[in-house]
Amino acid sequence: MNLFVLRTWLEAKFAKDERGASMVEYILLVALIALAVIAAVVFLKDQAALCDGETLTRLMEVLTDAEGRLRDAASKKIFIEVALLKAIQARKAATRARRAAARSSEVEGSAAGSVCARANSSTIGMGCDLLLRRGTD
Repeated sequence: MNLFVLRTWLEAKFAKDERGASMVEYILLVALIALAVIAAVVFLKDQAALCDGETLTRLMEVLTDAEGRLRDAASKKIFIEVALLKAIQARKAATRARRAAARSSEVEGSAAGSVCARANSSTIGMGCDLLLRRGTD
């Protein structure tokens, strides 16, 4: 009987029982998650600097709408792919709208400049100055 007690005591004393994660493993896991979050924020910050506010707003509207309807989707994978395609289209539409606005302001500025170049009187010249200022705003 003494040998059985001794054997049980030795097993309890020297046996390694690794049933759960230790504190060190949890700390490492939290540190890796923190690094991933920091890297994602830095990457997204750099990417957000490339877009203007209107483009980001359109993207957020598309993705928010997709998030709301995701629960009802039959195939979640296809739904997410379609939502990403819609986000890409929204980004392209915002880029096209920004380019069109830039072209229209250039055209208005060049039209006002050509009118001002032909102006002979001082009152027409003052009106052209106003047109040029409004075109650059």
